[in-house]
Amino acid sequence: MADGVTLDQVREMALALPSVEEGITSGTPTFRVRGRFLARVRPDGQSLVLRMGLAEREVLTRVRPAAYYVTEYHAESPLVVVRLAAVSREEFAEHLADAWRSVAPERLVLTHEAAVH
Repeated sequence: MADGVTLDQVREMALALPSVEEGITSGTPTFRVRGRFLARVRPDGQSLVLRMGLAEREVLTRVRPAAYYVTEYHAESPLVVVRLAAVSREEFAEHLADAWRSVAPERLVLTHEAAVH
């Protein structure tokens, strides 16, 4: 069972990744990597829009609809909505890292991965 992720944990995990900056979009925290969208807290404060590949999103929204879903607004974009209470910290951290790798410059990713391993 998921233990849930808090907004403070989201912020901590996001800002621990290289070149992630926090800003505000429509009144809620947004995280970007050198200007490229990574994630944004939704106005409900209980969920977050996260960059994710369409194939992975398709699987997760089908298998775990209580945790992952897509709004009509995000249907054509490589984004998924994550219910933070329905995912574990480890699961969220993995998806966030994948999202970061998808938007960060290749050189930054390679440098970070080499430092971590």
